[in-house]
Amino acid sequence: MLSSTLSLKPGSVDRVGKDPLVVNLLKGLYNNSPSTPKYIVTWNPDTVLSFFDVQAATDLSLLELSRKCVTLIALCSLLRTCEIASILLDSVSISDSKLSFTLGRQRKAQHSGPLKQFSIDSWPANIAICPVFCVNSYMERTAELRATRNSSFLFISSTKPHSAVSPSTVGRWIKDQLGLAGIDTSSFTAHSTRGAAASKAARSGLPIQTILDHGHWARESTFARFYHRETVVGSSNPVGSSVLRV
Repeated sequence: MLSSTLSLKPGSVDRVGKDPLVVNLLKGLYNNSPSTPKYIVTWNPDTVLSFFDVQAATDLSLLELSRKCVTLIALCSLLRTCEIASILLDSVSISDSKLSFTLGRQRKAQHSGPLKQFSIDSWPANIAICPVFCVNSYMERTAELRATRNSSFLFISSTKPHSAVSPSTVGRWIKDQLGLAGIDTSSFTAHSTRGAAASKAARSGLPIQTILDHGHWARESTFARFYHRETVVGSSNPVGSSVLRV
């Protein structure tokens, strides 16, 4: 902002952000207060999937179905709440084997290029935790609620006037779902799904490059420093092997 508005003396650097004093000041501020990981440990995704495993797969209220859908997508794709909120409705394609969709915005740190497409495998052996079955149920349930004002994005509010949801609403849905499943939401936010699912995938032997690609992390060091964590004690239900199965 300063570089775009301030004019400097002739012969000096062309942008404020390149001035040696400013550069050294910012380096000093970072060294004095470096970025630190938010979590020392993470929660076990098995706990949430086990909750879904015993919950009825059908006859859920729209709010319950909404919470379940966004949580499953978060665990399976490592998408952020703002990215989940941007899933384009007309891009969603569902088959017996997978769910495909396109984001309506560029991913974080993606400054150019086409919008990203994603696909998530179905789990027909257990529809209680199948993200394809869940999203298909959600689309059928919300079809009669669609109008011009809310036909652009997949997820809409569970209450009238059923407008497209914001990232904060998606985050609240996920956090509420984690709390219902027994996760300590006083410590863990909706964003913690990225680290929890990615850590589970790493322990399950998924190639590190696959994890980095889905998490949109450029370097393994970023994943290791901020996201890869040991889990607190949780369920060992084998449905946990379904995390990040994309």
